[in-house]
Amino acid sequence: MASNRKIILKAEYNFLAKVHWMNIDTRKHEEKTFLPNPNASEYVKQLFKESKLQPKDIKAIAFIYNDCEFDTWKQTYEFRQGCYEFCQKNDIFYYSSTTLAFHNFIATFRSKSVGKEGDHLTVIYAEMNGVLGKTFVRENGRWRCINIHITSEFQNTQEWKHQFLKNYTPKKIVFMYHMAAFDFKQVIDLLKVKNSIVLPPDYDYLTTASIDKILHVMGEKPIPYDITPQCPNVYAVNLGRHNIISATYEDSLPFEKSGIIDVNPSKTLTVSYFYI
Repeated sequence: MASNRKIILKAEYNFLAKVHWMNIDTRKHEEKTFLPNPNASEYVKQLFKESKLQPKDIKAIAFIYNDCEFDTWKQTYEFRQGCYEFCQKNDIFYYSSTTLAFHNFIATFRSKSVGKEGDHLTVIYAEMNGVLGKTFVRENGRWRCINIHITSEFQNTQEWKHQFLKNYTPKKIVFMYHMAAFDFKQVIDLLKVKNSIVLPPDYDYLTTASIDKILHVMGEKPIPYDITPQCPNVYAVNLGRHNIISATYEDSLPFEKSGIIDVNPSKTLTVSYFYI
């Protein structure tokens, strides 16, 4: 890895793609939005065309995927593999994450949440009409997800609160929001506890926190606010109604799971998944 490279790219692939380019030393950053090409090689070319940079300038690329951009797993894998191989070929550090995972890191990073071994922390994040949350436990110097809180629409009621928190009573909550399509203060008032931290919107952090995340993962600038990589989806391999292998949001990456079945041509294995 060329040590004199000072630029990190953050590449967000969605229906509309966005590329951010950031200087590690000055934290100055710029961005461009464009219509992404579904071919990995062409997509990477777009990143450099829009940023007017060359691969030799780039230290690392943070690819943000959400596993809903392609119709099949095969397409998703081939696209990610293409991005990875480009980085390998050009001596660029490759990192991938999801939007929600990155936002949760921003919450722990901005709030400087560390805690003692075994402490719990809940992050509540809102964007548009949705309210999402994760509860973490402090393990081995970082946070690990142990519970997911999901709702598609906020309701300012005690019943919604109990359903959302799943009867969990957090001792510390970090609230974060960006472009909420409702009064986020209602969420804070309904869920807040004594040790709550409310982070105001800061769009610079949505971009520049990539620098801190990348340098931490590369081992160049370790920080105590990191979050263990988690499985972004729920996967299941079933034989009829019998579950053989399952993976959930609480599974830390990487992991291996296996199952053994008798060969029976009349039986069918099904694989299913869903994502937030």
